[in-house]
Amino acid sequence: MLKLAEDLNKITINTERLRLAKQQFDQGNYQAARATLDTKEMSQEQDALLVKKLHLQDEQTEIIAQLKSNAAEFLFKARLTAINYALPNRIEQTNELFGLALTAFLISNSYL
Repeated sequence: MLKLAEDLNKITINTERLRLAKQQFDQGNYQAARATLDTKEMSQEQDALLVKKLHLQDEQTEIIAQLKSNAAEFLFKARLTAINYALPNRIEQTNELFGLALTAFLISNSYL
């Protein structure tokens, strides 16, 4: 029992259910604490969270692909700008576009 109490003190209590279960445990009402941590309810929440996580991973994959495409577009425009000798400020524009390409690339690879 002492080990369980020590372990509970190490857990971050950040849900109402867990707070209530710990309170019941601290009062010696172990059965109520156990009942509060309803397996079916927690499993349903976990399933919903896992589905949400998968959707977020899919969305993140799509965003990364879009950022890489964006980087390629900026890079292409930077190179086109670099060879456009008619532009009076082509060097500045080219540098800015290379910077935008680099930023999109770094973000897409989580370097920033």
